Amino acid sequence: MLEYVISQHGMMTLMDELEDVDDQSKDLAYDVYRALQKKLELPRGEQEALGRLRGCVENAKRWDPALLRNNIFKAAHSLGIRLPSGMF
Repeated sequence: MLEYVISQHGMMTLMDELEDVDDQSKDLAYDVYRALQKKLELPRGEQEALGRLRGCVENAKRWDPALLRNNIFKAAHSLGIRLPSGMF
């Protein structure tokens, strides 16, 4: 979940910038990142649903309505939400 907000690449860039300059801040930044990562960890089904919904939001104008529907139904299914038509 945290990777949606702070990319691993961005975190590595920060760590590189602090390398040999401020070891305490570098180590503490890593500890903060790991602590947040653990706090924001979602179960697999919720991660899948988040990814599918994010894909739909980002590609709403490019994806065919059938693809949007398929991903929305799969996201709901991943969360255990009752589907309106019973299945996808």
